[in-house]
Amino acid sequence: MRTEEEMLAERLTKLQSARAEDLCIEDALALAETLTRADLELHEAAATARKEAENQRDATKKAYDTAAELEKKRGALKRLETKTEALNAQRLRQETEKRQAEDARPEIEQLSAELVTIDRQLAEYPALEALERQRRDAEELTEKARADETKAAASLARIAGEKTALDRESGSLRDAPERRSRAEAALNALETAGEKLTALAERVKSRESAEADLQKQTASQRQAGEAESAALKERDALKEEQETLGNTALAVAESEGRLKACEDAGARLRERADLVAAWQKAAREYADAAKVYQTSRQKAETLREEANRLRRQYNDNIAGVLAAGLREAQPCPVCGSVHHPAPAVMAEAVDRVRVEAADRKATDAEGAATRDATACGARQNAAEDRRAQLALQMAGLADNEWAGAVSRELTENKALQTTLNDALNRAKAAETRSATIRETLLPAAERALTEAQNAKRERDNALQTAEQAVRMAAEEVTKAAAGLMPEGWTPAQLRDALEENRRERQTQRQLIDRAVADLKRQGEIAEQLHTLEEERQAQESLRAGNQTRAAEQTQRLEGLRTQIDEKKRGLLYASRAEADAAVTQKTNRREALQNAIRETGERLLETVNRLSELGGQATILREQLEGAPVCELEQL
Repeated sequence: MRTEEEMLAERLTKLQSARAEDLCIEDALALAETLTRADLELHEAAATARKEAENQRDATKKAYDTAAELEKKRGALKRLETKTEALNAQRLRQETEKRQAEDARPEIEQLSAELVTIDRQLAEYPALEALERQRRDAEELTEKARADETKAAASLARIAGEKTALDRESGSLRDAPERRSRAEAALNALETAGEKLTALAERVKSRESAEADLQKQTASQRQAGEAESAALKERDALKEEQETLGNTALAVAESEGRLKACEDAGARLRERADLVAAWQKAAREYADAAKVYQTSRQKAETLREEANRLRRQYNDNIAGVLAAGLREAQPCPVCGSVHHPAPAVMAEAVDRVRVEAADRKATDAEGAATRDATACGARQNAAEDRRAQLALQMAGLADNEWAGAVSRELTENKALQTTLNDALNRAKAAETRSATIRETLLPAAERALTEAQNAKRERDNALQTAEQAVRMAAEEVTKAAAGLMPEGWTPAQLRDALEENRRERQTQRQLIDRAVADLKRQGEIAEQLHTLEEERQAQESLRAGNQTRAAEQTQRLEGLRTQIDEKKRGLLYASRAEADAAVTQKTNRREALQNAIRETGERLLETVNRLSELGGQATILREQLEGAPVCELEQL
């Protein structure tokens, strides 16, 4: 059937043809009016057809929605039945748990009785703890008194030893005043001689400094001459090197051209290597896809065989299904007999749900195998396409030689690039070196040569000044040594004389300090002997008092231990801490058992209520589904 658009196009063609034949205006207008009326009639007919199609689509959609709602309710009913079965199993387990929890009630009563006994005895523990504190205090006091007695005895022994040592030390210090006088006289004579020797040493030091400066200036003058020669040599060497380098720009341009050609060849080789890798990957993916397809195809065949076997078995068991519903004295739906002496028996129980489920599994597996076959074909095509591209580029080589050949060519190209790049770097370095010599190094060498020549003249003048200073310092040393040092003395002998004078002065100062310290020590010893005597008397008194206190506390401690032992014999636990720990442990155990009884009862009640709720929901759904038609959603 032709569409509206096709008919309108046909009429327009006729109208254009009419114009082409030079019809008169009246005939053309009449033809156009006729075409317009016909188009309006076609348009109205098409609108009516579209309206009928929309009504039919709405009716179909309403039927589909109704069927979908019924299917949804059937699924909900099935889920409710599954939950009900699980809750019934849970209720049985919870009833068992509640009975087990109730069996612990005798233990709860025993724990309560023990807690009552412990609670009655808790009032006895404060008195026991007070006695324990008194016992510990008495033990501490006894130990302290004995320790103080031992400490006092040790102090007396120490005091006796210290007094003996101080008496011996005081006797050895009686000659201290005489030693001090002798040392002070000797120190005065040594200090006068030391001043003269120090003045001479200063002049010797000045002469040595002038001589060292002369040596330094001599070395500087020699170094300035060497620097002048080196600067001249450096300038000449730079000029010679610049002439040797020649035209470096041409060498750089040639090296860059060779390197660019090699890099372009390397890029083409890398593209070929990427194509080889893509071909190898596509080949692997094709092999993997083929394995997947083989597995899914075998699975589909196995599932289809099983589905066919179950459907045959189901058909064979129809008589067994009818026989399972027969009852004595009720007519058979096949033969009408009310007696059933030999009913048919099913070889294997196979219901319709199982057959349909197996058929769906087989259909799904066949669809998966079809998809895997499509994917396998796509992988094969991809691998063949890449192989065809490579075959054009690798003519003359077998497939298994392509990867190795490309790898070798890449390695050779990389090595050649490295060689050419090194050559380019050397050419650029030579170009840079030539520019550096021309613009920087050679001008700097000229300046360095001028500076070295100026420095050489300055060092010559400084050497003459240093020689004059050495002569003046030698004359001053000769004047200062007259009458103090022997003929032909050396600086080493002067240093020995100064060192000997310093050691002698140090020795005399030490003798003076020792004599002063000895005098001071004699006074300290007298004070220490007086203090030790007072301390001895105090320690004698402390020792006697500590002996008395130790005896008293020992007697009190024995009495407290007797009272504590009598108190403990009437208690279940030796201390309040042990009793509290027992109360906590027994209380926790009793509460745990009580909580178990309560919680198992609550969980059981919650399960029963949930079962009742699910039963009500299932009843409502069954009433809604009663008499409802069974529709296939896929057909709708």
